[in-house]
Amino acid sequence: MNTATRRARNKRPRPIDVIEDEEEGNSTGNPVSQSPTAELAAKRMRTQLEKAKNNEASQAKVIEKLTKEKEDLLAEVAKYKKKSTKANEEEYASSDSQISTTSTSSSLSSSYSSTSEEERKKKGKKMRKKGKTQKRPKRKKAKSSKEKGRRRAMNPQQVVERYKKVLGHFQKGKNLSESYNAVDVNKNTITTSASIPELAISAPDKYADVLQGYSRSQKLNVFVQECSKVLSEDPE
Repeated sequence: MNTATRRARNKRPRPIDVIEDEEEGNSTGNPVSQSPTAELAAKRMRTQLEKAKNNEASQAKVIEKLTKEKEDLLAEVAKYKKKSTKANEEEYASSDSQISTTSTSSSLSSSYSSTSEEERKKKGKKMRKKGKTQKRPKRKKAKSSKEKGRRRAMNPQQVVERYKKVLGHFQKGKNLSESYNAVDVNKNTITTSASIPELAISAPDKYADVLQGYSRSQKLNVFVQECSKVLSEDPE
């Protein structure tokens, strides 16, 4: 018996039940054992995936927080702009009022300085003369003059006289408010008709020309506009 025949006899066939069990295990998809290296790589991938999910959730929270902070900042900026605009308007109104008061004060001072020295001397002489000859009637006349100042000016001459009275008190050291009260007149009344006495004091000749066209039937505010027009055409 040769060697090949011996090997064929010694080789036993595999049991059928073992073969069937192996085939059944492969067909049912039982897990096949992996090498340690493959398991470690899979674990690392799962860990990285979990970290990525956590990072994504954290970034979403940060974005949400930053968006809210941005909206809050925009609201604060809008609120600040609104307050700033209102404050600027109030400051502008206050500045405009101060400029108007300063302009009126400057106008009164300039008008007073334009009054001729001769006219003031004449008034001083008349007052001294009346004081010597009629002391008691002088008091009575002063009272009458005060009552007259309380009445509304009906013509340009009364407007000029009232304006000069305010100038007189202002020159004596009183402020504008005290000067108005001394003549019993308010600031608005003086400023609205100021062009009449300003023209009469600064340019008497031109004032006389304009006054020639005035009549009692003419409204006083119309005459004020005519004087303002002359002043604007020739400020000198």
